[in-house]
Amino acid sequence: MKILLKTIFVALLLWSSPLFPQSQSIENDELSDIQASMTTLESDVAALQLLLDGIESAAESDRTQLLYRQDERIFTLLAEYDTLAGRVDALPEGSAEKEALTEQLTEIGRGSISEMDSALFGRIDDIQQQIAESNARITEQSGATLMTTRAYVQSLESIRIRYFEALASHVKSRDRLGLSTELLREKLSSKVYIYAESLAGRIEFTGAARNKLQDHQSQVSDNPDINSALKALTARHESDLQRLAAIIEVLETLGI
Repeated sequence: MKILLKTIFVALLLWSSPLFPQSQSIENDELSDIQASMTTLESDVAALQLLLDGIESAAESDRTQLLYRQDERIFTLLAEYDTLAGRVDALPEGSAEKEALTEQLTEIGRGSISEMDSALFGRIDDIQQQIAESNARITEQSGATLMTTRAYVQSLESIRIRYFEALASHVKSRDRLGLSTELLREKLSSKVYIYAESLAGRIEFTGAARNKLQDHQSQVSDNPDINSALKALTARHESDLQRLAAIIEVLETLGI
């Protein structure tokens, strides 16, 4: 019986031993994949910087399209960085690989990406100005032109929120790597807070206006103008509620 048990035990050891090299292989594959992603990140940083430089000298007729390309490149870049920060942070503590990759990622964050901060906030300010100018034109527009401008404003509002979300997530990544975030957090928190208050005020205003219109509607027979105004106010009210919900999450991410 003892001989049989020993035979079974040795057989189990022999059967299971290939698992150890396989586990090591998976770890090496993970490190290789992280390093490949790091190389892609560095390449994307260089490409984005090239685009930023090109926009400065681009013809005015091309700027809108190029700025949209810039936005998407920035969102992709920040998402890549944040994902890498999480993957590197998950590596075993004290390992030489983790220390080397952390240092490499830190250098990218402290250098190229940090240097883009002013450009990112400049873009957010530019979006806010475009929204204000477009909203001012809406009062003079009608038909297809009005619908186009409203869609344009909706797109700009969406991009602004994506910037806030991306930068808030990036603050967490910098914190994880031990990078300074005080200035970035302060500038971002200020803009997000003011935007949240603006949204809250707009929601209260459109809500009150909608209630007034609904009261007026109940006293007047079917009126196309009232119905149209009520529909527009309701759509804006609901859109702002969705935006405020997203901004509240950003504020929570920032610890506000």
